[in-house]
Parts: sequence; C-alpha cells; structure tokens
Amino acid sequence: MCQAFAGRYERWGVPASRIVVQHNPVRPFVAPAPGETERVRAELGLAAGEFLVLAVGRLSREKGHRDLLEAAAILHAQGAGKAVRFVIVG
Repeated sequence: MCQAFAGRYERWGVPASRIVVQHNPVRPFVAPAPGETERVRAELGLAAGEFLVLAVGRLSREKGHRDLLEAAAILHAQGAGKAVRFVIVG
C-alpha cells in the first residue's frame, strides 16, 4: 500500500493507527552471474539484439499498463527498426 492509499483509507474513517504502509521490499540491483543474462534470454526465446521491456506491478489503472500497451502499438506501427518484446507481470 502506498501513502496515497493510506490517506484514502483515513478519509474513509479507518484510524491511522490501523494503517501500515509497507514499502516495496525489492533489493537494489545486483549484477547477474556470468551467463545468466544469456540463459534467461534463451529461455524467453529472445533473438540476438531483440529488446525486452519488462513491467512488474499490480495490474491497476494507476500503474499505466494501458500507456505501455499503447506505446508498444506505436512502436510496432512505426517499425522502430529493432524487435521489441513486452512482458507484463502483475
């Protein structure tokens, strides 16, 4: 839950003492082990030089997945020159 949602619950009458904001527990970037990138690319079936756009987040309007899909459609329509694969995890 983010601070904006916490504020919404307070406005709905939930006591602030009953609301806890848990920040994202994702660890900072750690470089992958040698060969790991190639292994994952092969597992996903990505061609050499193909770009991967990964979106990870709750599938809700404010996360902007619709914008991402519209951007993907624009890139596809314009023939951006390089292959791009979009993966959405939510």
